[in-house]
Amino acid sequence: GVFYFKAKQFLEKPSREFFFPKRKQIGDYREVLMERGTNLVTLLFERPDLVDDLLLPQLEKSARGFMKALELQGFGVFEAHWGYKDKAFIMLEVDRVERPKVKIKPGPEFFTERGLRFYSKNQKVWIRGKRLYSEKVVKESIVDVIEELLKKNQVSLGKQIKEHVMQASILINFVPPELSHEAYLFLSREKWNLKG
Repeated sequence: GVFYFKAKQFLEKPSREFFFPKRKQIGDYREVLMERGTNLVTLLFERPDLVDDLLLPQLEKSARGFMKALELQGFGVFEAHWGYKDKAFIMLEVDRVERPKVKIKPGPEFFTERGLRFYSKNQKVWIRGKRLYSEKVVKESIVDVIEELLKKNQVSLGKQIKEHVMQASILINFVPPELSHEAYLFLSREKWNLKG
């Protein structure tokens, strides 16, 4: 997809600058976050001693695993970005960093054996139509949710970087200075920065 758009761009306006572009002015990732009204979650961890051909696919798999796991937990994840500088990182743009304290948990139909077990297992239960529902108290903060997902092994992580990711620092709406350029490029998603 990237090649398609870049080739079309070159055919429309061939120039030397296409191959040697001038460095674009980089803005502040915090301003982009404010404009978009979203949040940035960054997992920062020691870079595993792997060559790029092994490390980058492992980071991608882990980022996709976090996207899926957080969406299942009720957080909207817009996109993910991964890479490394001094440390490896996974960045996730999310809709919010806090969620309600309770979650509605749909159960089975009330007249079944499973319905009886569901009823006896949960405190706040009600019937809507033929189904049982209950309230489940959940962790509010995305940091707590990520830590719990990692502890319970509910995130699909790259096999060779799993131990490093488990020790990650979780940063909210902040990145170290050496990653501010990466954060801006990720969040701005400008055409000149099209990635595959």
